[in-house]
Amino acid sequence: MEAVQVQTLNYKIIEASISMYNSEKGQTDSTPFHTATGEHVYDGGIACPSKYSFGTKVAINNKIYKCNDRMNKRFAQSPYFDIWSASKSEAQSFGRQKLQVKVYES
Repeated sequence: MEAVQVQTLNYKIIEASISMYNSEKGQTDSTPFHTATGEHVYDGGIACPSKYSFGTKVAINNKIYKCNDRMNKRFAQSPYFDIWSASKSEAQSFGRQKLQVKVYES
């Protein structure tokens, strides 16, 4: 039987400011349940600075997220990420944290 090779993805580790957001007009644009890619929001989606392509995978606290939304333009080149959460209380409890982020190269 032939061994199956597992492709390993290269990544870089950065320190970033992480927060959570909810689908509320005050926290998003006029379409709070749709991401910048046009997808419906979901657990595992994250708003990333525009320097990262849509579809880029990032790992925060051992959970993989997919960049499918954008941070506000003022954060376009900054190390800020915003995780979507269905729970406002979870987002408020999470607050803003400085964490290590693995950014996977595609």
